[in-house]
Amino acid sequence: MSRPVIGVHVFDGGPLGGRSGAVTSAEPNQAEHDASPGDTGEGTGPRRRRWRELWQVPTLGAASALLLTGIVMVQLSRPAPDVPGIIERARGELERGAPELALAVLNDEARPLLSHGSVTPEIRRSFHALRAMAIAAGQTQLGIDVEANHEQILEEFDKALGLGHEMEDREAATEVSSMLAMGKYDEVAERIGSIGDDAAAARASLYKRSISAMLAASPPREDLATDLLVSFGEQPLLTVDDGAWVIARRTELRMAQGYIEEAIARLLRVMPRMEGASATRRGELLLLLGEAYAESGSVADARKQLDRATSLLSEGDDAFARALLAEGRVLEQSGESDEARLRFERVVASHASSPSYLPALVALGEVLSVLAEIDPAVASHADAVGVYARFVDEVRVQGGEPAAIAEGRRSILARFDEHMARGAYEQSAEYAQLAEDLAVVRDAGIDPRALLAQSTVYRALAEQLAGSHEDEGVGADGYVELAELDPATRAQAQRWFVRAGDYARRHADAIAGSDQDRAYADSVWTAASMFDRGGDTGEAIAAYVEFAGTIDSDPRVAAARFRLARAYQASGEYELAAEQFEALLDEALDPERSGSVGPWGVRSYVPLAEVYLEDPDPSNDERAAELLGAVLRGEAGGVDGDAFGQALTAMGTVHYYEGRHPQAIEHLEEALVREQSERSLNKIRFLLADSYRLESAAIDRTLGEGAIAPSVERELLDTRSSHLLRAIELYGQTRDGYEAMHERRRTAMDEVYLRNAYFYLGDCAFDLGDFERAIRSYQIAKDRYEDDPASLVALVQIFNAYIESGQLEQAVTASEKARRFYERLPEDVWDDPTLPMSRSDWERWLDSSFELASLRASGMDASAGG
Repeated sequence: MSRPVIGVHVFDGGPLGGRSGAVTSAEPNQAEHDASPGDTGEGTGPRRRRWRELWQVPTLGAASALLLTGIVMVQLSRPAPDVPGIIERARGELERGAPELALAVLNDEARPLLSHGSVTPEIRRSFHALRAMAIAAGQTQLGIDVEANHEQILEEFDKALGLGHEMEDREAATEVSSMLAMGKYDEVAERIGSIGDDAAAARASLYKRSISAMLAASPPREDLATDLLVSFGEQPLLTVDDGAWVIARRTELRMAQGYIEEAIARLLRVMPRMEGASATRRGELLLLLGEAYAESGSVADARKQLDRATSLLSEGDDAFARALLAEGRVLEQSGESDEARLRFERVVASHASSPSYLPALVALGEVLSVLAEIDPAVASHADAVGVYARFVDEVRVQGGEPAAIAEGRRSILARFDEHMARGAYEQSAEYAQLAEDLAVVRDAGIDPRALLAQSTVYRALAEQLAGSHEDEGVGADGYVELAELDPATRAQAQRWFVRAGDYARRHADAIAGSDQDRAYADSVWTAASMFDRGGDTGEAIAAYVEFAGTIDSDPRVAAARFRLARAYQASGEYELAAEQFEALLDEALDPERSGSVGPWGVRSYVPLAEVYLEDPDPSNDERAAELLGAVLRGEAGGVDGDAFGQALTAMGTVHYYEGRHPQAIEHLEEALVREQSERSLNKIRFLLADSYRLESAAIDRTLGEGAIAPSVERELLDTRSSHLLRAIELYGQTRDGYEAMHERRRTAMDEVYLRNAYFYLGDCAFDLGDFERAIRSYQIAKDRYEDDPASLVALVQIFNAYIESGQLEQAVTASEKARRFYERLPEDVWDDPTLPMSRSDWERWLDSSFELASLRASGMDASAGG
């Protein structure tokens, strides 16, 4: 609600004017329209007038001259307006306590007459001085404090002084009061000494108000306040209480400057002279003495003086609340946390309007945090957080002293650090949020420390979530890959990583352009890493680009470029990824620049090869093979480096998909020995097992071609058998490894490898001629994937196994099951290239079906042997 402005009419433009009475074009001269009734209007020129028609003109002129002379004589004989009397009447209204009536008289009656020639400068200066006093009295009477009124007061006094007015002490005090209200501290310091003893009480009050305002200013005007304290202390008619007030303020200043021992010594010396002071003033000095002892570490002396202070101070005084607060802090220093809590709660409950209220909330939050650790039955973490939340809410609604708000922020962030150090990340997150809320409330922008706290705690929460699976695979950068987590955990971790990245990004923006270069680089790096780990590839790319492009002389620049390339690879931007990887490799191979790249050049070989293999351009596949070959020859970090193991897997995978199974087996067997990640191990086991199975099929085809020496044939048969046995072993390990993994953690590709491992176990046993084992394996696979189209493979192979083993009755049953299952599936399910049923399997089913039909037609006994 807007405040009323006293004397707003003071700012009007002057007395209201009457109507001018001027004739306008809308009112034509009536004489031009009046015509004589007998006038015919004949002729074109003006009609000539006769003398008998014009004799009135000289007579009218003479009469007008006599009238004008009379008016002048009346004006000359009229007495001068009584402006002094009007002003005195207004003064009387003011002295009777009616400032609004005084202003009305001055504005409505005196002001229109100020331009009269009889009004002297002395009258005008009295008018302006009286208007200033009336406006000031009106503000006081209404209990308001409006800047526009203070401006008008000073303007009126300036006009009076310009006309030679000599201010009375009351007027000088009023002028200084308006200067103080407008924050004109230098002018206050210059003018306050001009207030004489006739306004001694007002002068003392102004000194106190001015000193307090200067100390509370932002930034504080301690220089002026100190000068005024000296001046105030030298004023005549100074009371004992005023002298005690001066000592108290000077003591506070010295304590704020760190002169604690000096403050104690001075207070001890002056206390004997304060016997005549009021209990309130003596209590304030004892309060200061107690605070000084507390600052010096003399806890026992502090408690004694503070106890004396509270006995003298009134319960309703702000100083009493301050003494309780100081007493609580001393008790806390003594380890008496529960007693301290009682003091703080008393301030919070009974002194919400005092300056000690917000500091007491902060102190209560701190002591509750301590009690929650010492004795959870007395206080809890929730109690402490609740008090800090109340502090933030109070600041939001009521505001507060900057020092109190800064202390609250410091305390909240200290609690954040304590809980982070203990690994209590959920509690740390609450304090980080409070710090952010407090910053938003009080600042135009967010406090960078609150942003950094938020980033830190969300990163810790995400890493804690991911770290619970640390034994299940660690990425190349030393942190757990999120793919190792189950979907629900992975989604939560990603949200927290992204949130950590967002706060780190905002922290970097908040300190950009400052002298915190290292902190800026750390936050940009953190933002990029967190976005990367959280799966926000677009934001990760932007942050890595910024880091690599704007941060100089940081050893992480090469890592940023490598991760940037990885991010491009993950987002399918293969050309940009290849550009970054190739640049890292070029620098790594240049002796003059290799030092700036470090290990990231070597690490670029395999992912660059992967990029070339993944992109749709087949022309660079040869370059991929060259890169992998260089790693496998030990040209990129030797055979013990991470790159070598990655290259083995990559090269084995390439050979597998190219159908070069002996080479795939060679590389994947070695990769299997080196790999540590369980997920990667399961993939390698499957690809290796499948390579053995497919190579055994190639041997079958070779054997089927005939014209092979017996010794070679035996060797091939032995190799085929060993391949199938090794495949069975690896398929079993693949199956067991994936089954041990929670199903929510398995990717779609993991599910394909797991399913096919079940079915290929039966195929290998079938190809070995171990039909009983094959049937058992197929039955397990069918039961595991009862509704999956792949079950047809098991049913067909069970049928084929019964045919091969001569169990025709069982074969008939199996054939019917296979046919019924096949007929209830839609045709398009067989378009899935990942199904473990190839063309040869369909051909085998056809062959076995014809064989069964032939056997049944010939009437052979179903139990006959094969």
